[in-house]
Amino acid sequence: MKTIAPFEMHIDQDGKSEVISIQQEHTLFEIIHHGRVIGVLKPPGEDWQLLPFEQIAEKIPLFEIDLNRSDQSAIELHGPLVNQIVGEIENRLR
Repeated sequence: MKTIAPFEMHIDQDGKSEVISIQQEHTLFEIIHHGRVIGVLKPPGEDWQLLPFEQIAEKIPLFEIDLNRSDQSAIELHGPLVNQIVGEIENRLR
């Protein structure tokens, strides 16, 4: 598999612009927000997979130091956003 350099994406989250980073780690792609891994994508056999929490638990902090910081809103990795991320990764892998 071709490797890609880490990159940033601007996304819309609840009407607010957020920046996430995508970083390739071997054959997986980490989704990073405010320096924390919030999800990991596995490329296809046929379809991309957002790995379940149990498989990526060691990459995610067990607790947040300050959950009330307004500059660190949560990113919901829903279907359309995952598809947007996958599309950007696939474009860069070509």
